[in-house]
Amino acid sequence: MQKIIEKIGFLILIVAILSFASFLALEITSLDKVIYGVKINDQNIGGFKKSDLEVFVKDAIKNYGKITIKSENLKLSASLNELGIKADIDKTIDSLFSIGRERNIFMGMKHQMASLLFGRTASINLAVNNETFDKYISENTAKLNTPTENANFSYEKDNVTIKPERLGRVVDKKILLSSIITSVSSLKKTPVQISFKIDNPKISKKLLEEQKEKVENILKNAPYIISQDDSQKWEIDKSQIKDWLIPKISNNKVALSFDKTKIKNFLIQISPSINREPQDAVLTMKDGRATEFQLSKNGIELDVTSSALKIESEILKGNKKIILKVNETLPEIRTDTIENLGITSLLGKGESDFSGSIPSRIHNIKLGAEKLNGLLIKPGEEFSFVKSIGDINAKEGYKPAYVIKNGATIPEYGGGLCQVSTTTFRAAMWAGLKITERFPHSYPVSYYDPQGFDAAIYGPHPDLRFVNDTPNYMLIQSKIVGNKLYFEIYGTSDGRKVKIIGPEEYDKKPDGSLKAHLTREIYDKDGKLITKKTYYSNYKSQKLYPVKKNPLE
Repeated sequence: MQKIIEKIGFLILIVAILSFASFLALEITSLDKVIYGVKINDQNIGGFKKSDLEVFVKDAIKNYGKITIKSENLKLSASLNELGIKADIDKTIDSLFSIGRERNIFMGMKHQMASLLFGRTASINLAVNNETFDKYISENTAKLNTPTENANFSYEKDNVTIKPERLGRVVDKKILLSSIITSVSSLKKTPVQISFKIDNPKISKKLLEEQKEKVENILKNAPYIISQDDSQKWEIDKSQIKDWLIPKISNNKVALSFDKTKIKNFLIQISPSINREPQDAVLTMKDGRATEFQLSKNGIELDVTSSALKIESEILKGNKKIILKVNETLPEIRTDTIENLGITSLLGKGESDFSGSIPSRIHNIKLGAEKLNGLLIKPGEEFSFVKSIGDINAKEGYKPAYVIKNGATIPEYGGGLCQVSTTTFRAAMWAGLKITERFPHSYPVSYYDPQGFDAAIYGPHPDLRFVNDTPNYMLIQSKIVGNKLYFEIYGTSDGRKVKIIGPEEYDKKPDGSLKAHLTREIYDKDGKLITKKTYYSNYKSQKLYPVKKNPLE
């Protein structure tokens, strides 16, 4: 028995020695080659050197042709280039040369012997351009997809209902790519079947139910008023809200949102009526007067993105009035940089209507207004209308028109200039300037209705006088628009605010005589009352001033 055991042991030793010798022989013969028995798609590549293997892989991929991709309703024949697939030569060589060359020598011997005796299937490593693959599959299989539909709000007149969600079905690109790689890497041309996956909606009817009441309240609050300033306003009615309103999912909860693109398109449509280019300041001087004057204005451009966000935010908060966001651009020449005169603000504006005036009166009004236009008044200087207007005669271009003089209404050169003085008086009153001389007309003049806010002049007196009690120069500007005369006084604002009460007429008599009073209150920048004064006017009957024939004719 002992001898039998010894013989068996001897045989095992011989087998082990022969096996190890065979392994060493295999290792030596395939030292710089793929181990024997390795195949790719029945192509024996055992014994290939790296250079042989590189040529083989390149040729195999080059000659692979096209792969068939199909489903029940579609059949595609795509090249590897169209799919963004190519061989990774370096990884393939490293992978194939690692077979049977494990660190554990006995495992390596086992794998090499098994490969030699039974063969071993290997594959080519592939590199995929995911963007190219995704684009090809998306473009060529789009019609196979059934898009999911989120639950959404539906509107029947003012009733809010909810349209249920719908499941979708889309091509499973991940599984499809895996199947294609399996087929190509083994150099097989087996058709690849397209797989699908369920595309679940993100928003369900159940989630929307939580927001239904809020949607109803938003619609109930419509219309919403949006504006940039008081001069322009737009309504956002229910139909627009319904079109803009969309639900969005966040942390498995639904929140209400708005379609920003649609809001922006709306804002872009209205932006031309809001946007304006910056306006440079202009001040042209000649002989101590401003022959051309214009305050600078900042340019305005509607901030579409910020305004869209604000519209959404304010509506969701329940605010019905929304102020749009605008960006300002500065002009190249600003008011505070011209001539350092301090003419930076409109201090006061007066207006009057001369509709119904005879042509000669209108002529005199225009001429008188032009003579005062551009007049500069120094700080502390007293303005005199009679002095500023100068001589009133034919030489200066005036025409005869009715004036009140010596108890009569007679034509005289410069008739109508009281329209100019009255409008100047109104501008000075609104500017909060100190009035040092003002007289009402002798009888009510219809151009100045309601009575009590007029200023008669006839040199040297009555005159209209006021003092520039502001910190800097003041500039008088006049203009005529249609049958209306406007006077504007520009200068440096010290923050004073003006409140005018009236004029109020009273003690009216059948003969047309009446009385009137006008009260002006001036407040400082802190809202404290500085001064309060009432201007009284006592108008006699026009019958006491009969119209006489023009002595100039």
